[in-house]
Amino acid sequence: MFEGYNGWHDQIAERRTLSLLSDLAAGDGYDRELVLAYGRMHKSSDAMERLEKILNKFEARTNAGR
Repeated sequence: MFEGYNGWHDQIAERRTLSLLSDLAAGDGYDRELVLAYGRMHKSSDAMERLEKILNKFEARTNAGR
């Protein structure tokens, strides 16, 4: 959530978030619903929409690599 301190408005935050998601997935710790639930506790609905787009991009990349 730290990378989204400004609501994931820029490419830097998106790249850093994608990198952190990759780290979570590598350690078998990525759970979309858990990430979203935690985010909803701390972020606005607009920020959550942007986070969901990042998660979709991450999952598309991950699934394409399988």
